[in-house]
Amino acid sequence: MLISVSPIQLLWRKLTDPLVLRGWTWRSIFQAVLQHLRTPFSVLYRRFFFGPPVASWSFAFEVGVEQLRGLNAAVPRHLDSLHEASQLCLNCASSNPLCDDLDIGPLKAYWMFPAGRRRRMGKGGKVVLYLHDGGFVGGSARGILEMGFIEGLISSSGNCSVLAVDYSLSPSCRFPVSLNECLCSFTWLLRSPKAMIFDEVTKKERNVRPSEVCVLGCGSGGALAAAMISSLCLRYSVIDGEMKFTPLLKDDSHDTIEKRRKPPMPASCILLSPWVDLKSSWPSVQENAKFDIIDEKVFALCVEAYVDTQRRGFLLAHPFVSAVYGTFKDAPPMLVLCGGKEILRDQIHTFVETVTDDGGKVQLITEPDMVYCFPILGSILPEKVKRRTLDTIAAFIEAT
Repeated sequence: MLISVSPIQLLWRKLTDPLVLRGWTWRSIFQAVLQHLRTPFSVLYRRFFFGPPVASWSFAFEVGVEQLRGLNAAVPRHLDSLHEASQLCLNCASSNPLCDDLDIGPLKAYWMFPAGRRRRMGKGGKVVLYLHDGGFVGGSARGILEMGFIEGLISSSGNCSVLAVDYSLSPSCRFPVSLNECLCSFTWLLRSPKAMIFDEVTKKERNVRPSEVCVLGCGSGGALAAAMISSLCLRYSVIDGEMKFTPLLKDDSHDTIEKRRKPPMPASCILLSPWVDLKSSWPSVQENAKFDIIDEKVFALCVEAYVDTQRRGFLLAHPFVSAVYGTFKDAPPMLVLCGGKEILRDQIHTFVETVTDDGGKVQLITEPDMVYCFPILGSILPEKVKRRTLDTIAAFIEAT
């Protein structure tokens, strides 16, 4: 989900600090506010005369979806304004007493623990490395903490902690900067003295083991998570900024790959509505445009920000940008969740076929009537779907 703040927050920020949101005119903000306020009435009118767009959608969920659609549609179509709106969630300070604020080199990170288990690892415990959404241009780890998804996941599992990382954003930092930062965050978790945990079995402090790490990414964070796994399968622990290697690494010979030192591999990977193909358009884009909370124009703007213009044709088909073109031999078990009404559905299904063809173990769950990044939609998500999704993710983490 690219923009998750309320238009009322946009208006308040514009009033209190005129130097921010410079790309947003007063007219565009007031239009967004009016659209937000009248959405419940327009939804009520449509449902009375025509019924819901999807039979299973409740009134509250349809209102929430329409408000998110309206807000994303109101974003001025240039990079600075998109970046400004997405960055508003950075002002939400982490107030959870069970959350440690950390520095991973120049990056901010937030490590959240179960109650009474700060920096402690029991038998079968896991650490989830969480990569947030935001279309590569916005969002934050701190913002996702405020949306309840991570708290719900920790509560459902009871034996995992979550390390959420603030990777660098585009357009100021283009590919492969954020991917390298995610890879380095994984290495930091395994090796840094600042990442030490107390082992309740051996009664000693130690670093987290690769077999105790699950990488979880949502949306563009899912793209980074999938690219991480693809790069580790090809034995790249850090990506060459000059991109001198072959465009399609499936052409690498077996001997070439074997000569590289095999890096540590996480125990598992969970992808929530991952954006795995930045190059192509798929039938579900047009089919689900009237349902989803995000649209193709916003994605195109994010691609422009994330990928260097001069090498775009080459990079968009590269497996570390579009993981659907990657190779996943020796990949860890994966869980992939997507919505049947999201525009990325077809590319996600193709990605799952790619992993399966490479011999990877992958479990695909498609919620028929859900939209993009539905697990993190917070209070608007139907309670039954929320509970089922959290239980599924928690069970997968514990099983792997």
